[in-house]
Amino acid sequence: MSAKNIQMHTIQFLYKRVVIISLFCSVFSFAPNYSNTTTIISGRTNEEVSIFSNEFNIIPNVKSSGFWKLSELVFNDDEAIDVLVDGNISYISCYSNKIRVINSTDIFNPVEINSIALTSNPNSIIKHNDLLFVANGLAGIVILNISNPMNIEQVNSYFDGGNAQELEIIGDILYLADGSDGLEIYVIENLYSIQKLHAISFDIVGAFAHDLSVSEELDILALAYGSLGIIYFDISNPSLPAYENYISYSYNTNGVYSTNNSGTHISWIANGENGISYAYWSGGWFDPQTLAFFSDSGYANDFTPYIDGVIVSDSWDGIEYCVYDLFTIELRGYYSDGGTSYNTDIGLYGSNNLIFVADGSDGLEILGVDSDNDLLADIQEEVHGTNKTENDTDGDQYYDGFEIYFNTDPLNASDFPDVEISPPITLPEIPSPTPTTNSTHITNTVASIGIVFSTSIFIVITLFLTTFRLISKQKRR
Repeated sequence: MSAKNIQMHTIQFLYKRVVIISLFCSVFSFAPNYSNTTTIISGRTNEEVSIFSNEFNIIPNVKSSGFWKLSELVFNDDEAIDVLVDGNISYISCYSNKIRVINSTDIFNPVEINSIALTSNPNSIIKHNDLLFVANGLAGIVILNISNPMNIEQVNSYFDGGNAQELEIIGDILYLADGSDGLEIYVIENLYSIQKLHAISFDIVGAFAHDLSVSEELDILALAYGSLGIIYFDISNPSLPAYENYISYSYNTNGVYSTNNSGTHISWIANGENGISYAYWSGGWFDPQTLAFFSDSGYANDFTPYIDGVIVSDSWDGIEYCVYDLFTIELRGYYSDGGTSYNTDIGLYGSNNLIFVADGSDGLEILGVDSDNDLLADIQEEVHGTNKTENDTDGDQYYDGFEIYFNTDPLNASDFPDVEISPPITLPEIPSPTPTTNSTHITNTVASIGIVFSTSIFIVITLFLTTFRLISKQKRR
């Protein structure tokens, strides 16, 4: 074979392989790289968490993992909207225009000890010194002296329009999410002469200030502003807050909790029926970025910080414990028994974290951690003498919680529930939710086209240079 023919044969051989490899890389360049993909965890399905209620109707309408109810206090013909825990006393804002006072010294039997009537529906409550500040809807701000919970007195009130939804106090400055009136800032140094420092509002359809959260270390306020999304303000000078940035979605935002992570502003965002999102903002004119979404069948209202994540008040889906981890929001626990979770607060009982839930028509619910998922909170296991790390202490194939529910002895293997189920019930471990993507909610999916495309170019160039070297060698021969 002549040198010329050898050259042509070599070029054709390598050319075909370049084309094949390039096509192969091009196809795979469109495969998403999930380490860079905004991910939705589809929370839980009825099949996973019904606790056999659908099949056996044993404990109906209860879905749980990691938490169990210790007690409940129902208010007749009323709905609990917000809860604030102050030691053994809890304050509940209710739709009946009342603040109810609850003594929860006995966490298994909380008792209402007092109440005070207001002129409008109280939306949210916070404590500052010995005072309770109430975002009282169409009646503005109400200040109550709670130094004696048995004798609560109104100190002052302030109203200039709007619909007071949520408030937060830093020092002597009060920040108010005031519905259609937007963000309002007050000085409360003199409780009898409250002064408004500044107000910011936007006359846009759907713009309604639902919630706010202040990152004190960064002097940043995040305002959940309905159709406008989350708006960030610099509040280093409360008299003149400066608009900094925003993040918005194609739906309304109605809740936000912000924190500082090494100088980066972190926001948990409640998007109602569209679930929750996790966003970060490094400050300045760098755009805030949404890193993950989480969506299931609930309606996300608000957040309470809990351990390394948040408790989400998810309306008819109860409460959910969520943690962010590398472009994913993980569901670590939940509890629902048919109420409407509007808000939560965390209380301490000894070394135990308890979750107090303002659960709509179900009133106040107190939840404890259920470490072994046996339908019995750890605190209850201490009372009954069962093992909080073993879901079936006596080994009779019935969860400890079932045995308590049916009034049998969880410490005696020969005493178990007499239920018509064969074989005996052994509840499965609640499976961890599987990460899935959902095109309905994902707005930041990033395909790793760049990396693979660069690899393709590298391969093509390498093969071209190899071809050139072979041709050069043939010429020298």
